[in-house]
Amino acid sequence: MKVSSIFFKLILSYIFLLCGSTIYAQTYIPGNIYYDATGFVEYRPGTLPIIISTPHGGGLEPDTIPDRSYGTLVKDGWTQTIGRRMYDAIYDQTGCYPHLINNLLHRKKFDANRDLAEAADGNPTVEQAWYNYHAFIDLAKDLTIQKYNRGLFLDLHGHGHTIQRVELGYLLSGAELRLSDATLNTITYIEESSIRTLVGDNVNGHTHAELLRGTNSFGTLLDNAGFASVPSINDPAPAIGDAYFSGGYNTVRHGSRDNGGNIDAIQIEMNRQAREFQTQAIAEALATTAKQYMDYQYDEQCLIQLSPKVFLQGAINGILMDDNLRTNNILPSTEPYTARGITGIENANSSVKSGVFSVTGNDAIVDWVVVELRDATTPSTILSRRAALLQRDGDVVDVDGVTTVPFTKVGADNYHVSILHRNHLGVMSGTAIPLSH
Repeated sequence: MKVSSIFFKLILSYIFLLCGSTIYAQTYIPGNIYYDATGFVEYRPGTLPIIISTPHGGGLEPDTIPDRSYGTLVKDGWTQTIGRRMYDAIYDQTGCYPHLINNLLHRKKFDANRDLAEAADGNPTVEQAWYNYHAFIDLAKDLTIQKYNRGLFLDLHGHGHTIQRVELGYLLSGAELRLSDATLNTITYIEESSIRTLVGDNVNGHTHAELLRGTNSFGTLLDNAGFASVPSINDPAPAIGDAYFSGGYNTVRHGSRDNGGNIDAIQIEMNRQAREFQTQAIAEALATTAKQYMDYQYDEQCLIQLSPKVFLQGAINGILMDDNLRTNNILPSTEPYTARGITGIENANSSVKSGVFSVTGNDAIVDWVVVELRDATTPSTILSRRAALLQRDGDVVDVDGVTTVPFTKVGADNYHVSILHRNHLGVMSGTAIPLSH
């Protein structure tokens, strides 16, 4: 029976929704480790707009899953270790976690950087792992966009090429990278790039060529950290005849080239010497580079996070507040302040996900509040507002019910912090507080 390609795509989309629905239904705590239903996909949630993926670093070879019959079967050694150490290094440097998704199966069983047919070779367990792998990435992207509007996806790989350098893939071939800056800056090549959205929206107005190999490009920053990279200011393009990986399925699917979306992507192909003999060093260098790149190219202000604490006089009961609105199912799932005429809320009309109001104990949600950052000299001037949730123990958290409250419209500076509630008088810090990322 012949099935049309459109109908087949609809079937795949429906299956993906079914597989991804269980992943989206859960609440995730940054710093914890979660696994999908197969046990072969690992997700470490974060609070930063950085998403790391290691599709070829797994080592599990269960006998119940046959080896794939075609495609590349060799794993990218040490990449999963580097991904995890990079995750930890970013936390050490910033106090916040990126998102990390790991494929735990050996590549001979599951290639998470290919389409479904080649990735799973028809095995139903691996097919489920494939759906879940990309569902975790999509979840991380959605959370990133919800909190920051923009983000960066980094797909970690390893190459065995002769030249010992890191190859950065932007979906541009070596021949295309050898073109002049002026040519790369034309719309033809911008629309081929995995950082397409960033070209039109970066903090310093850098051109496409500058983002690829300029002073503050990812390659140059990584080169400055001790790891030769191409493209970069010192190595603008692979020479004719040089082996070079320009990016794969994940970079296409999760970057901004095809959909002009808010998540850009870079494939990072690490040379064997760096992976095997400089494992910790390159993990730390990648962490530093990712942070610098976000600061230079995106809005560094998005990394400001607040953890306020406040108590409502009417709800206080001993050392905790009552959560009667939640227990009586009358707590609104969408922030109520925009409808009341409060303007300028960064995350206006945001809603909680399923399960947030199911939490009990000290972290149960009491109600919605608005957190404001006000001018240090003129406190009546409101610079930014964000809707947030108040827990019984006084912690104010983001709309996911867990993480800190991010601000994306202001930079590192001194601010008065104020908190508003719909049935109480607002409160404000008596002095300006220094805030930074």
